[in-house]
Amino acid sequence: MSIYLYQERERRDRLRSEADARAAAANADSVAKRGLSVMMAGTLEVKGEEEEIFDDVVAPGCLSKAPEERTDEEKHVIKAYEVGVYQYICICICICICIYIYVCVCVTLTLSRHRRSTGGADR
Repeated sequence: MSIYLYQERERRDRLRSEADARAAAANADSVAKRGLSVMMAGTLEVKGEEEEIFDDVVAPGCLSKAPEERTDEEKHVIKAYEVGVYQYICICICICICIYIYVCVCVTLTLSRHRRSTGGADR
């Protein structure tokens, strides 16, 4: 009787571990899920302050005035405009870098697949 209980316990443990493995495979860490959680904070919508980044940067009218003629308020507006332009340029550079990295990865993967399929004959 004790051998039967031991075998039954082993069988249940094996079935439980197989079920856990199937569940883990069903909820596998896909690239899309990981990208959504890491880069987009789990949502596909951009919220609040983050939307301000994508607003157009409009030059203030007081830029055409001579620097000596500008009031303190106009100087403040121009400074905010310069910061906006700087942020916009930084975002554009980051996007270009991301695209460059993506293209490099794609080319590298394509070349490695080609080499594997040809047996490295292209060297």
